[in-house]
Amino acid sequence: MELPKTLPGRLYLLAYDRQKRRVRGGGFFGYALRAAALADLYIAGRLVDENGKVHTAIGPTPTEPLLKTVLEEVSESKPRTWQHWVTKSVGKAPRAVRDQLERAGWLKIEPRRILGIFPADEIGLRQEHLVAKLLTEALHPLRNGQLVARTDKRQAALLALAATASLPTILSSAERRQYKQRLVEFADRAGPAVPALRKAIESHQAANSGGG
Repeated sequence: MELPKTLPGRLYLLAYDRQKRRVRGGGFFGYALRAAALADLYIAGRLVDENGKVHTAIGPTPTEPLLKTVLEEVSESKPRTWQHWVTKSVGKAPRAVRDQLERAGWLKIEPRRILGIFPADEIGLRQEHLVAKLLTEALHPLRNGQLVARTDKRQAALLALAATASLPTILSSAERRQYKQRLVEFADRAGPAVPALRKAIESHQAANSGGG
């Protein structure tokens, strides 16, 4: 079974806690998935940066739903910042990626009720050994001192996005501190979506702090 090629798909699978049997994306998981889609499209050459604004470029249309949605949103809009597109329709991103992974056979979704009353979905992970392998491969450039310039841009983006969104199943807080400088270098290699994610998170936190 072939692992997902897209950044949102890989990020979602790696956010799954295989011990606790649930996704641990945190409060900014939707932001992280939107940023992953933007980074994927940027690396593929379908999005370009012009003076801090996102523009589309000619190329094939992606088949993955979130990438396709983001590309269509950008193409139908006036030029806007990367941060704007990170936060656009952010609540829909996890479900879009989840449903795609279920159709591809990576996830098993079963309806249940919390306390016998409230409807919810229980998410199960198929092919756990392949997801474990994906995590090992994702962390290899960081833990083995691989030159940033020789690291695949999608690998660099995956690490930088996970660190920025504080996804604990990929990088612990101790690892984020230990590899802080290298993660900054990986973020630089990944393109403008990663700093946009950081700004979106900081803006959200500042707004909530001010409101409190």
